[in-house]
Amino acid sequence: MIDQPGTSVPYAPVPERIQVGGLDLHLDGYRVFASGESLVLSRKEFEILYSLARARGRVCSRKQLQAEVWGDGTHTGSRSLDFHIRSLRVKLGDPGAIVTVRSIGYKIGVAG
Repeated sequence: MIDQPGTSVPYAPVPERIQVGGLDLHLDGYRVFASGESLVLSRKEFEILYSLARARGRVCSRKQLQAEVWGDGTHTGSRSLDFHIRSLRVKLGDPGAIVTVRSIGYKIGVAG
């Protein structure tokens, strides 16, 4: 398609962004900043953190997180989510940033 004089190009949508506590998550490019510093996360780690941040302190069940991150029909090992949560806690530098709610799931632990 050739641009004609006087025509406008539609604007790209504003990228979705969530801020909670000291975390700043940008859906475009899967970027995360903690207290202003860029973090390098895997795509799965980002998707887990994004789901928790969207819930803003409400508990996300393990089943819900697995469905959102891996898809409803995808079977993941029972420890896959635990592995990613553990890795996220290390990368965030705060073990309390993600809180385990025993027998239910997880929630974001930073004030926001």
